[in-house]
Amino acid sequence: MVTQDKIDLALNEIISTVTANDMIIPAQAKAEDEILSCKERHKMIAAFARYVCEGHPGFTENISNISFPDAVKNKFKSELVKMYLQPIDRTVAEMGKDLFKFAKKYIPDNHFNVYMSNGKSIRLSQEEHQNLKRELAEYLANNEVDVSQKGVIEHLYAERNQVGKNLFNDDEIAVLKQHGAEIISDKKGQTWRITEINHLDKNVMLIGMTQFAAMGQDGKLNEDLIKDFTNLAKEFSKQEYLNCDALVLDLRGNGGGWPYIGDYMARTLYGNTVSTEPQRHVKMDSLAAKLSYAYMEGKNSEERLHLKYESENTKYEQRKKAWNEDYPFNPRLGYKKTILVLTDQQTGSNAELTIGRLREHPYVRTVGDHSCGVVQYHPATRPDGAIPLPYGLKIAVPPEGFSGPNGEKLEGIGYMPDYPIEKGNNALLGALEKFGEIKRDILQNLPMEKEIITSAKREAKVDETTILNIKSIGNNSSTLKQAFNELVEATRIIPQLSNSVIGNMKKTQKFYFH
Repeated sequence: MVTQDKIDLALNEIISTVTANDMIIPAQAKAEDEILSCKERHKMIAAFARYVCEGHPGFTENISNISFPDAVKNKFKSELVKMYLQPIDRTVAEMGKDLFKFAKKYIPDNHFNVYMSNGKSIRLSQEEHQNLKRELAEYLANNEVDVSQKGVIEHLYAERNQVGKNLFNDDEIAVLKQHGAEIISDKKGQTWRITEINHLDKNVMLIGMTQFAAMGQDGKLNEDLIKDFTNLAKEFSKQEYLNCDALVLDLRGNGGGWPYIGDYMARTLYGNTVSTEPQRHVKMDSLAAKLSYAYMEGKNSEERLHLKYESENTKYEQRKKAWNEDYPFNPRLGYKKTILVLTDQQTGSNAELTIGRLREHPYVRTVGDHSCGVVQYHPATRPDGAIPLPYGLKIAVPPEGFSGPNGEKLEGIGYMPDYPIEKGNNALLGALEKFGEIKRDILQNLPMEKEIITSAKREAKVDETTILNIKSIGNNSSTLKQAFNELVEATRIIPQLSNSVIGNMKKTQKFYFH
């Protein structure tokens, strides 16, 4: 019988065959149709194993809300050892498909990926894709599969739009009309839609957002998208939802992106500054992680060489970022009406962090399907920052990991909705139909009293992806920089907090809900 101890020993033996030099200056890539020798195939798999086990936060120890469960890690290790021992000839392209399918099956993190050496995504034929979907469905049905893999696997093979499409789609508007909703106003941008409806004698403001990403297909900042976000921020700042009975934020199909818009909406609805940082942040400090940063930053071989002398041990640090006073809602300045957030299995990354920001709002309830569970991210997971493996292929390893604002484990699991909608039904219609029930739930569970800290202004935080993209602009695109600055300015101030209001308020006050 092969015990887990023996599997761990075998994998350690495999990993030990990859030196620091193999990682820092990998062997030259071969053509996609070239057959790898047994030695070359072994080296590629061993490097893959070392990067995952030493560079991915899922393999940290003693942080249960970030690291993968032992069952997941053990399955990954045992199946990787089997792959290593298989005596089969593979071309570089075939090896890419093998590792891609392996990653999607055993790593509960959709930001972890495998690419060809030129940065192109792995392309499966229609037959290969169907076979993978069938294989994943069978694997998912196995009782041994840990819950932290379910969200990621379902995201890959599940059909889209299982609980309806995002409001942005015109046919979603048609569905509303078919069910008796009167369209009062309708505004649409490139990635968002704001629609006010009258339904069952209630005025409801609907905001659909299809993405938060401001980068084009080339991976660089896109001026039109930034302007689009700025327009959304300006429309939201008008606070027309204050005159409605409820606000619905539709995040179905939203794969995430920048934090600006979700962050801005959260601050506005709370009427207070809120922390958008997760409670726990694990930053890997191994050689594998350092190389993730180095390749992402475009460092040359000479700059990478010194990394091996610093640390080859996996380390991590924890930083705790809590909510202001553990409770950021300001009953005087925040939005005190029903807020419904729609989610589905395609709601991922920063769209999920937006859910995390809003969940502490006492008037928020989520409706739909569970979100994807794709939280761990870093610019190194993009193709242009991925790490080359020996003899070809690239591997994208997030060297940082996150949990939810209250420490909840999210990777591969996502957020479960407060009001689940069965697949095949429409989450937007379900939310409207359950409006009375949800409102009673909210009113019955409002806290009685809280001491809060108010703040008029939050300095805009520029994330690492944005910094890198701004550097890549150089001096050739002043209009792009101007568009970005407009977005930062548009999302800086909490609209309710005017100077006259701030002047009449104490820094800390007590407020009652009833």
